[in-house]
Amino acid sequence: VWHRMANLTGEEKYREHANRLFWETSDKLWDAETGLTYRDRTYIVQPDGMQLREVNGEKVFWGRGNGWLVGALCLVLDQLPEKHPERPRYEARLKTLLASLAKLQQPTGLWPTSLLDKAGYPMGDTSATTLFAYGYAWALNRGLLDKAAYLPVALKAWAASVACVDEHGRLTYV
Repeated sequence: VWHRMANLTGEEKYREHANRLFWETSDKLWDAETGLTYRDRTYIVQPDGMQLREVNGEKVFWGRGNGWLVGALCLVLDQLPEKHPERPRYEARLKTLLASLAKLQQPTGLWPTSLLDKAGYPMGDTSATTLFAYGYAWALNRGLLDKAAYLPVALKAWAASVACVDEHGRLTYV
């Protein structure tokens, strides 16, 4: 919304505000080791060294939350001028996130609810998967990703999502 307001009014203060808020939050929740983002600060390593973990010992990264970030990055980039100095930073974050996610796609084409704990959530999560499919398609259509590497990921995600539509037209595993 802030980027749209900047585009409508020509006032960069809205874009500056959006960029500050986005990076303040995103940088705090970003895990550079995995290339994923935490759901909120309670999942990050705490001052006492404690961190919430999955049963398998892995860090907790919520699929749908990472999907929201993928979608948000696409929407922001749709509103950000091509020559804006922050654009490469947004593109880099999206590409890093999508590269990390590609490694975590299940053989079914779905992603698990908790991205690093497939066994704990074996059915897959269509909320996350459809958001990721959107992000891959968006980035591929704009030339941000290598088609040979990422088109199969996108198509597999789409096919898996379609396979989760039941006989009444409802998307399951949401």
